[in-house]
Amino acid sequence: MGKRISHKKAWREILAAALSIGGAFGLVTARIELLGDSQLGSPQDYSPDGLAAMKVEIEHLRTLSEVLGALR
Repeated sequence: MGKRISHKKAWREILAAALSIGGAFGLVTARIELLGDSQLGSPQDYSPDGLAAMKVEIEHLRTLSEVLGALR
C-alpha cells in the first residue's frame, strides 16, 4: 500500500493539479488565438514556410488543448 496522506493534503494536491492544468489550457488557448490572428491579420508579413509552420503548430496546440480540456 502507498504512503498515507491527510484528506486536506490530498485536496491541496488535487487543486494544484487542476489549477496547473487550467493554467496550461489557458496558455495553449491564448497561443492558438495569437497564431490564428497573425495568420489572418497580416499573412503578407510571413513567408509561405512560416505560415505553414504556424498551421502545423496550431494543429498540435489544438490536439494538446483537447487533451487538457478532457483533464479539466
